[in-house]
Amino acid sequence: MAACDPWKYTNVTGEVFRTLRSLAQKEGFHIPNAPSGEFSIRKGGMSLNFHYSWNQNNGGLTITCLKKPSLIGCPMVKGIADQILRQSGGRPA
Repeated sequence: MAACDPWKYTNVTGEVFRTLRSLAQKEGFHIPNAPSGEFSIRKGGMSLNFHYSWNQNNGGLTITCLKKPSLIGCPMVKGIADQILRQSGGRPA
C-alpha cells in the first residue's frame, strides 16, 4: 500500500529525465536509467521510498511515495518532488 497517492508530471522528455537523474545524483540518491523502477532517499536518519513510471512516448511520469516517516505529510513530499521536477524541466500535471 502506498504512503501517498500517485503524482503525475508532464513534459518529461529524455533530456528532462536525464537532468532529473543528474539532480538526484547531486542530492545523494540514484534514480535508475530505466522507464520504471524504485529509488530511495535517505537523509537525516529518515528514509523515503518511491516507485516511478515514465512513458517516454508521451512524456508522462508518475511517482508514488511507497514509504515515508509518519511525521512528514504527503503534501510536503509532493512539494519537494514538484520542485525537483520543475528544476529538471517537467511540470506537475
